[in-house]
Amino acid sequence: MFELSTNDFGKCYRAVKRIHTGTVLADLDKSRLSNSPTWQTVQISENEHAYDENIIYLNHSCDPNTIIDTKRGLLIAVKNINSGEELNFFYPSTGWDMDRGEDYPFNCKCGSPKCIGVVSGAKPLSIDVLSEYYINEHIKKLKKM
Repeated sequence: MFELSTNDFGKCYRAVKRIHTGTVLADLDKSRLSNSPTWQTVQISENEHAYDENIIYLNHSCDPNTIIDTKRGLLIAVKNINSGEELNFFYPSTGWDMDRGEDYPFNCKCGSPKCIGVVSGAKPLSIDVLSEYYINEHIKKLKKM
């Protein structure tokens, strides 16, 4: 359903055919866990990060077309995605504190009217902002939502 491609910022995943809202795009591989985040991991609980080749090139958007449901371990389309369109998700939906080296935090360039500006995880964002998005349970718990 999707393949590795490139965009102006580096590697990304793009749909190879039209994907409909609600389509499960991948199962999250939770077999490679770490207590430390890297740019290639996604936070799946308060203290665990998973490395999964099916999601490492999902880029951020403040108007995402997919979600990562860490409880069910699924990557799901939340909008219809056209062939050739880049797959993306809202990084703070899984990540609490994204200070992971020289590339974080970063200035978002998604262009969405809902753009949060600086992407550094859910920690600095208000509950009002986060409530506009799908947010995983571990982030809700950390934010006391």
